[in-house]
Amino acid sequence: MRQKRPQLRSSPSRGSGPASVVRYGILLCASAITAYPSSATAQSQADSSAAAPPANAGTQEITVTARRRGTRSAIDRTIFDIDAGDDAASLNTTDVLRRLPGVTVTASSNVTVRGGANVGFLVDGKPVRRELALAIPASQIDRVELITTPPAEYASDDEALLNIILKKAAGVGWSGSGSGKVDTQGGYRAGASIVRGDGPTSGSGSLTLRSIPGIVDSVRDTSFIGASTSSDQRVRTRERSTFRQLSGQAKVTHRLAENESLEVVAGASYNVNPHDDAVVEMNDGSAGPRQLAYRRGIGFSGFYPSGSVTYRNRSSEDYGITVGIDANGGRSDERRDFTGDVTQRLADRLSFHFAQLSVDYDTRMDDDLKIMVGALIAVNGVRDNLLLSGFRGVGQDQTVNFGFHRKSFAAYVTGEGEIAGFGVKPGLRLEGFTQDITLAQRAAAGFEGTVRLLPSLHLTRKVGDGQSIKLSFSVRLEKPDALNFNPSLKFNSTVQADQGNPFLRPIRKVQGEINYTIEKKILFIENSVYARKSINEVNNVQYLTDNNVTVTSFVNLGYSETFGYSLNARIKPSSKLEIGAGIDLFHQKIVAPAALALLGSATFLALNGNVTVTYAPDKQNSFLSTIGYTSRNETLGLVNPATATTDFQYSRALSNKLSLTVNLIDFGAPQTLTTRFRGPGISGVERVRRASRLVRVGLSKTF
Repeated sequence: MRQKRPQLRSSPSRGSGPASVVRYGILLCASAITAYPSSATAQSQADSSAAAPPANAGTQEITVTARRRGTRSAIDRTIFDIDAGDDAASLNTTDVLRRLPGVTVTASSNVTVRGGANVGFLVDGKPVRRELALAIPASQIDRVELITTPPAEYASDDEALLNIILKKAAGVGWSGSGSGKVDTQGGYRAGASIVRGDGPTSGSGSLTLRSIPGIVDSVRDTSFIGASTSSDQRVRTRERSTFRQLSGQAKVTHRLAENESLEVVAGASYNVNPHDDAVVEMNDGSAGPRQLAYRRGIGFSGFYPSGSVTYRNRSSEDYGITVGIDANGGRSDERRDFTGDVTQRLADRLSFHFAQLSVDYDTRMDDDLKIMVGALIAVNGVRDNLLLSGFRGVGQDQTVNFGFHRKSFAAYVTGEGEIAGFGVKPGLRLEGFTQDITLAQRAAAGFEGTVRLLPSLHLTRKVGDGQSIKLSFSVRLEKPDALNFNPSLKFNSTVQADQGNPFLRPIRKVQGEINYTIEKKILFIENSVYARKSINEVNNVQYLTDNNVTVTSFVNLGYSETFGYSLNARIKPSSKLEIGAGIDLFHQKIVAPAALALLGSATFLALNGNVTVTYAPDKQNSFLSTIGYTSRNETLGLVNPATATTDFQYSRALSNKLSLTVNLIDFGAPQTLTTRFRGPGISGVERVRRASRLVRVGLSKTF
């Protein structure tokens, strides 16, 4: 439930007459000259600052209704309120998403939603990189908004969005919590959060530290026919790694006036992930048998900061303006040393940056119509300095300097109101970009840019008590990631490498869904039928070089088609028990273009799902069970195996605001993954066994 807008008892209707005509004229002018389209939404703005009456409004009738916690539906999104529990200070976004119905999180933390749609991340409506979003401490998260058919106010890069809304400081004085955990594999995690809620300035902050050791055994068998030889190849690897991450998030809000505020959000993540791999590479073919044994040492570190400054002004009940500056960046350093029967070295230093200026303006034309207009300009760039020494086909030494720069702009207009009993939200977005690539500081050929007009439409109608039907439609334009353009070979072993494609074109997508929702006090059920078509879909492809190196690269496909059914449900039959479940059944067809007919096509049926059960028999004890499943899926030339994840948790409240938590992670889940691949002159299979079963024990305290 949202707060109702104040109404003047004595004021006449504002929906007609000369004043209304003037307001419409002003709106059209504003939409023509406003230089922005931002990702802040009407929902986020309404939550961040309530519309207030003018100082001279006189007698007014104000109705305030508390917002119901739980799961609920809006015209263009599904909203999940988050209660991560007493140990929230040591959890992060990934842990939260695993428990949300309709969101699929694999063991490698890949996040998808309906039909395997790729997901973009927002924080308080602002775009952030995936690494930053997933590292946010769970103690900072108030709710997550799932947007499966994004409206026009959002950048068009992703088929779906997860908008992470951070908590606002509340209450009086200081409060906080801390949590620490260890597991049976030698890993640990700890975190602390603090909140100050009184006065004109309020804020919150969190810091988490985690260490995740891992052991992975893999065997990759490859058969190929090269330019001058046929061969069977086996690469056996035993990998030991320890992923360590220190991440923090802070949010400060300063009230400049009654309805005017300035908000600053800052976050950062520092990752370290060293590997020590024992590799045995065997070849047998017309060139004669060969066996190499060597060690691969990988040292990786990365630092990823982000920040935003947002000014909001709602000095009138009729309009509001939001101005935001958002930026994120990062730098990573990686070194791969191969020693033993081979001596090779790879050194890779990568840096990137993103900055955006956006302006949003919303106005109420009358009680039933709200208009939003906006614009943005953004820049992002990547520098990748790569040194290769001793690898096949690149000479004894090779240095590659890759540069990428993209300028983006957009403008949008959306309306939201009620017409003949229907909630309506139409939108139109104009979006374009230009980009250039450099190699060794010289301009290189590649895709240069485009401009597109992207419409969207959302409709909703109540059809009974707590029941509604929604229809939504959106056109998207996904721009490939900058690193997908880098044509440099990056070796993972002596015979395996990755390579980008500088001629990748953006992906055009048309998607829509029909949704039937039931919202009751103890029950939420969302049924969705959806369809999506993508032109120029980017697909991995594997090929063999003349030096018998297997290269994984990217190509644009002809098209892909996806349609399916999704069910998200939450039921709370009593104060002690809550059950959440998500089911996603979909069919996908992927077709290669005529120029790549040798890749053929792929058609498959997939089922993804998760179930979360929370049971608290009394105030001291609680149980949480989470099971996730991702079925087998395909791309052209690659068949990915099914995966499962489980988490069984027991918590007990102790004295002095202490609580004990015990987790059993991935007990009963399969541990061996088999991936099949094929390409021009190449086919094979890779089997990976991961050691992930563990027991995690921790203590949490509030203060």
